[in-house]
Amino acid sequence: MTAVNHERNMLQRWKDHWHAKLGAKVSFPLPLGHTHMIKAVFEPTNLTVYEKLLPAGLTMPSKPRVQVEFLHATPGWREASFNIACRHGDNEGWLGLYWPIDSYLGYKLGRLVGYPKHLAHSMSYTSDEKGVQAQVVHRGRTELRMEVTRQGIAFEREPEHERERKLAAEIVGPEGEQPHYLQVPPSRGPSINRLVFEEVRPLQTRAELCSVQLTFDLDAPFTALLPKDGRIAAAKIIERRGRGFGWLKARRMPTITALQLKPQLTEALQPRR
Repeated sequence: MTAVNHERNMLQRWKDHWHAKLGAKVSFPLPLGHTHMIKAVFEPTNLTVYEKLLPAGLTMPSKPRVQVEFLHATPGWREASFNIACRHGDNEGWLGLYWPIDSYLGYKLGRLVGYPKHLAHSMSYTSDEKGVQAQVVHRGRTELRMEVTRQGIAFEREPEHERERKLAAEIVGPEGEQPHYLQVPPSRGPSINRLVFEEVRPLQTRAELCSVQLTFDLDAPFTALLPKDGRIAAAKIIERRGRGFGWLKARRMPTITALQLKPQLTEALQPRR
């Protein structure tokens, strides 16, 4: 090992040490404002890959689910996420695998507590009476595209969409979301943080049933969990208005032993760039 590589490894270990110390128990006050959110829930198509993506300390949930979100907040910052349902002990929540954002402050604060956030080169969200288009572009590549069509009463009543409607019924707004269980350092571990958002002064919320078609262009194992045929699935557009306030609370979960670690998953959790 060269002297340069040795210094880099020492610096990384120092960063990991203080990252884990600082993120052990943290609360962030979050002012809330006008936001638009797309949330879609899918049943995973490959349970073998699904289980392999769960790091040590997390196990299969009662209902395996994939949740994809895109958030547009006012004033302009955006973030998206790809999450899978998981279980920690007797409690269920979400594990974040992919989390682009276009806010530097949100990127730094998020990684402190375990969110696997990365700064995207550009993110866009456009909405009209027909639907919504949202996308994430990084290094000239459209990593994620969400094409949403507003459906209305007909979509809610058509018998052939019964399965999608049942999945859409599971979608809740941020005020009712289950905790996130995230690795610290992000996507590597070995520690697990439990992240809970608690609203003190909630916003007015309106949810609209819609359909969404997802396109991922990533060399990452988690994309194997989505249907390959471009199937359109039910989702919700969630609009929140007003001024509110809440707390993002992070707490370190019980540690795991080195024998329980799954180092082979380090590469699986992050898209290769």
